Amino acid sequence: MFSTKCTYCRSLISLKNEDLETAVTQAEAEHQTLYSVHCPKCQRINKIQIKELKRRLPPKPAATPTDAPPTEPETTPSDPTSV
Repeated sequence: MFSTKCTYCRSLISLKNEDLETAVTQAEAEHQTLYSVHCPKCQRINKIQIKELKRRLPPKPAATPTDAPPTEPETTPSDPTSV
């Protein structure tokens, strides 16, 4: 969730996490450094740096290697004298 205030009327502007991800991927694809957001109250455009949006993205879960076969736990050899 990203929240900021409008530069002109100071009303709150909020973006959901899905909107943040969309904005960042779209801006990176177009090699932009700013993202434009319309204020819901005064309808003026507010520009937000992509770096700021990236900082507010939720962390992605750690990727688990799916290509590697599962490893079996090592078993210790039993005592040969007890056999």
